[in-house]
Amino acid sequence: MKTEIQPEPSLEQQASSSSSPVRIQLDFQSDYVKELDELMKETKITTRKDLFNNALTLFQWAAKAKRAGRIVASLDDETGTARELVMPALENITAPSSSRK
Repeated sequence: MKTEIQPEPSLEQQASSSSSPVRIQLDFQSDYVKELDELMKETKITTRKDLFNNALTLFQWAAKAKRAGRIVASLDDETGTARELVMPALENITAPSSSRK
């Protein structure tokens, strides 16, 4: 049985219900910014805010899946093989013992 985990509301959706925006400034090395810009071009994302919103939505979805006791992975449609996402921040999330098999 295939069960989908729905992502949390996006930052844009959450922002519409919050009182006022908060400015966040990040400093990155120029090589990293170049990688971000290339990713934006590939995905047709036009602003860094949108890139951040998309990244956070994906991260929220992955965290929700881990809390549900699931493995976060990518699936190769042709071979059916899965490759688990290994990310230290997600490894910090533990599912309630009743959710684990």
